[in-house]
Amino acid sequence: MADSTPNLQQMTSTQANKEALFNSLFGAVSPSAMYGQNVLASSGLTWAYYGGRWNGAAVANGTVTLTASTTNYIVANRSTGAVSIATTTTNWNDTTNYLRLYQVTTNTTAPTATGIQDVRPTPGMGGGGGPANTDALPEGSTNLYFTTARVRATDLAGLSTATATAVTSSDTILSGMGKLQAQVSAVALTNRIMNGDMAIAQRGSSFAAVANGQYTLDRWRVGVSTTGVVTIAQVADAPGDNEFQYSQRMTVTTADTSIAAGEFLGIQQFIEGYNVRDLAGRDFTLSFRVRSSKTGVHCVSFGNTGADRSFIAEYTVTAANTWETKTLTVPGGLITAGTWDWTNGRGLYVGFTLACGSSLQTTPNAWQTGNYVGTANQVNCLDTIGNIFAITGVDLKPGANATAFQHVNYATALQECFRYTRPFPMSPGMAYSTSAATFRCDIGTPMRATPSATAGTYQAITATGSNAAGTLGAMNLTQGVTVTFDLTAVAGSPLVAGNATFIVPPAGALLTAEL
Repeated sequence: MADSTPNLQQMTSTQANKEALFNSLFGAVSPSAMYGQNVLASSGLTWAYYGGRWNGAAVANGTVTLTASTTNYIVANRSTGAVSIATTTTNWNDTTNYLRLYQVTTNTTAPTATGIQDVRPTPGMGGGGGPANTDALPEGSTNLYFTTARVRATDLAGLSTATATAVTSSDTILSGMGKLQAQVSAVALTNRIMNGDMAIAQRGSSFAAVANGQYTLDRWRVGVSTTGVVTIAQVADAPGDNEFQYSQRMTVTTADTSIAAGEFLGIQQFIEGYNVRDLAGRDFTLSFRVRSSKTGVHCVSFGNTGADRSFIAEYTVTAANTWETKTLTVPGGLITAGTWDWTNGRGLYVGFTLACGSSLQTTPNAWQTGNYVGTANQVNCLDTIGNIFAITGVDLKPGANATAFQHVNYATALQECFRYTRPFPMSPGMAYSTSAATFRCDIGTPMRATPSATAGTYQAITATGSNAAGTLGAMNLTQGVTVTFDLTAVAGSPLVAGNATFIVPPAGALLTAEL
């Protein structure tokens, strides 16, 4: 017994009426003895058991016959109390309708020496007329049952959306939901960098001796003021995880071993004001892949429209000529002090600095008044001919945590780039004199502003079907999607006023409305 001073009467050696007390005690504990083995009545393969009362009904003492040389499963019906036996586990496993009593392993004549397992439940826990299952057990005040309503009402305290990786079988419900929310958020937040995977290259794939302000791959340009000379190219060199096909690579062709105070070189992108206005006062994170010949501190600069506010973030390249992933966060996001264009002009400047002189250096991790592109820790990537610096997977989104790069299909990415640069199409027009015609170009994707055209020879198709060169006039943009312009001084005056004609642009000609 569990208590050292049980409440049951104890029998002494001088006890009178021992039989009466003995029977009284057995009567007191008889519910626990129900379905117990009646050893005196059991013999060989005959299993005898004690009866009792089950859910108000009388269950008589009885016997069942064991099957030789196997495992027998003895159960009681929860509704009637009737005892049955089987060599299969169908009823044994049906604990809703049956109460497990004994598991008995036999030889050819009787139960084996260690073959009897008594699994009858403790009184009050499903046996002896107690609750048939957990539905009948009263609920406590601390360990509560799970119910549909309670599960639905469970709060998500501790939910973290810092990781957007795939949910695995080892995740808890809370961590799995956090990952899923991070993935949904990553899709919902648009990457503010265009052509971050360096896949679009309408101007060409290689640019030697790039000049300051020259655009290379779509939406990317170079800022340069140094005696060093570099080539920019779209190359099929990317991180080994196969997420990206291309990178933008800078290669030094003329070294600058000593960067003067005002010298610098950087790979830049200007983001349109409309696309960054919501970053004011809001954390944002830049993530990218980088490969550099130089180990050590490199800088990324963020600047405003008026070039009078700058934020510098440092990152460290730990292994030369090895792809590494970097993440930089601007806490608090953009500021409103200084000059900002929140419409279709230059909204935010993002620059990857390769070298910078002392007058363009400041302290990192805070907005500074002035135009800066690096810190005093910035390495000089231009110090040796053949040095490279390459980036891809550039992604800028709201939030303090990096998310997966936002891939879009090629056609969508190309249409985004068409707002700033697009092919100059062969366009219809009408001659209004023998040497001049006006043309209309419907471009579909709205351009950011009135475009300019690539320099080259533009020709009009004459009445006889030949081509004659002329002078391309100024462009006019209507509702962002219609460009009109004139071609004048057409050589030889071969046109007929009132006749239709077409303009034929030079090969590779572009309409450009870059920032």
